[in-house]
Order: sequence, then C-alpha cells, then structure tokens
Amino acid sequence: MTETHYDVAIVGAGIAGLICATELQATGQSIILLDKSRGIGGRVATRRLQGTCVDHGLPYLEVQGEALHSFIPQCKESLGLSLWTEQPQRYIVPEGMNTMAKQLAQGLNIVRNCRLEQLTLSPSETYWQLTGSNEQTLTCHALILAFPAPQILPLLIPLTSQYSELYALHQQLATVRFNPCITVMAGYPPRLREYIPWPMQTLTQDVHLSQIIHDSQKRPSPHNGVFVFHSTPQFAESYLDTPDLTPVAEALVAHAAKVLGQPEFATPLWSQGHRWRYARTETPLSRPCVSITDPLPLVCCGDWCLGGGIEDAIHSGKAAAHWIVDSW
Repeated sequence: MTETHYDVAIVGAGIAGLICATELQATGQSIILLDKSRGIGGRVATRRLQGTCVDHGLPYLEVQGEALHSFIPQCKESLGLSLWTEQPQRYIVPEGMNTMAKQLAQGLNIVRNCRLEQLTLSPSETYWQLTGSNEQTLTCHALILAFPAPQILPLLIPLTSQYSELYALHQQLATVRFNPCITVMAGYPPRLREYIPWPMQTLTQDVHLSQIIHDSQKRPSPHNGVFVFHSTPQFAESYLDTPDLTPVAEALVAHAAKVLGQPEFATPLWSQGHRWRYARTETPLSRPCVSITDPLPLVCCGDWCLGGGIEDAIHSGKAAAHWIVDSW
C-alpha cells in the first residue's frame, strides 16, 4: 500500500471534475484526479462498437449559456466540432463526444479504475485521507467530490456525528434527486438509414421512450445505420437492478420499432444496453457548488448542483476551483 500527499484531490473525472482540475493545475498546485471507471468523461460517453463509435451519453452540444458559448469555439478548433442541426444549433464531434473529455484530460494526473472506498482524517486532523479500491491511500489538504450526490452520502456518514459542517453538508446533498435511464445502442443495415431522415426525435408523451438519436448521421462515412434509444425514467426504474440488460434492451428496441412505424427496427444487427442510474437531475441544489471549511476544505460539484447538462457541469467545476483558490 502506498501513500502520497497532494494539495488537492479531485474524485470524479466527469466534465465538472476535469474542468476543475484544469483550472487548479494552472495555479501550480499539486493535483490528483481519481475516477472509478476505465474511461473519463462521465455521461459524456462514447463507446466503440462494430467498427464505429456511438455516443450513448451526451449526444450533442447546444449553447445554453456563457460557459458553452466560450467552450464551443475552442472545440471547433481542436476537435473538428461540426454543426449537426441548425434550429436549434446543435454541435457534434464526428470522432465521438468523449473526445472532448480526453482533450481536457491531457496533462492531468489521473488515476483510473480507482473507486473512493473510505474518507477519513489523518491522525493529526490536518489532512484528508482517501482510501481507494486499488489499495492506494493518499492524503490531501483540500478535497473536491465531483460525482453524483447520492454516491457521496455514504462516504460522509461516518464523519457527520463529529463535525457539524459535515452534517449540514450531508443534509443538503440528501435533497438531490436523480432520474435513471436505460440506453440502447443498435445497428441496422445501411438501407434503414433512409427510412429515418431526421437526426433526433424527443418523445414527450411516450411511457417507455424519451429520445431517439440517429447516431450514424454524426459520422462522416457511416456504413450501417446506428441509433441510440433513451428510455423514460419510469421504464428505467422497472429494470434498474436487472442483472442482464439483454431482454430489457430487446423490449425497448421493439417498442421503438412501433413508435417509428418500422417493424424492421425490432431486429437490429447488433444491440447493447447501458444503465444510467444517475442520468438526469430531478431536484438540484440550485447553486454552483457546496462547500465547507471545517474540519478541512471540502467542496462538492457537478451538473446536479445547478440542474443538469454540460453547461451546468462546466460552471460548477469552475466554481469549485475558484472556491478552493479563494480558501487557500
């Protein structure tokens, strides 16, 4: 078991965590970023399947505020960001939306496949002490937790009886609620692309499907037709803990075929399901981040602080970094 000390440790390499890390690294502090997954980006997710890439998380960028207004021009230059739809203006990355996260991660000290298992204080109570699933222990002066609030709560509980600010923080985070989603990626013969000329469709009245994305329209030279089906929260709740998502994915695809009026869509060449337990924020904190100084500097951030979406993730990550700098 090894132990290393850093000025700041950030747990969660989604967009909020990555933005926070890049902002803090520019200050010259020693930073480490931990993430439980093999990849980075959180819900800005792209999967490689059957010789192509599929965005099974964030499907596009749409300017919602100042954060994306300044972020999109940077991506145009570095990632080949291209306009996908004009009304409203939505932008995509032909090589996959997760390319944005990979670019943000360049030059950062990131430890992957490391789930934060325990959060304690050092014996002298001068440092946070983090124990990860990779049997690594590290300490830091300031800690940033940039992952969904419900996952933060169990880590704080052992300390809430000793520190009033931690108890108050726990109470605030407990008010955050999420809706789940089950996403299915499916590939079809090239001719079926012609049946669906539109890039995406949002369904407001359907009880099973919330969105259909024509993912292959994002790719420069698509071979097969690739579609992404996002379920409603109600559908996802029914199958959230189902061990095998295969029959669930088949059921959602069969329903999509009925919605599209195209029976052939019920039998894709291939399909794969993904479970998003914390897909969309239902009840946010309505503030950019939440922080305490006692017993030590700790700030929680993420898109769920403001309501959800990449605009909120960027804003929250920057707010967390600025709070750390101001409290140093």
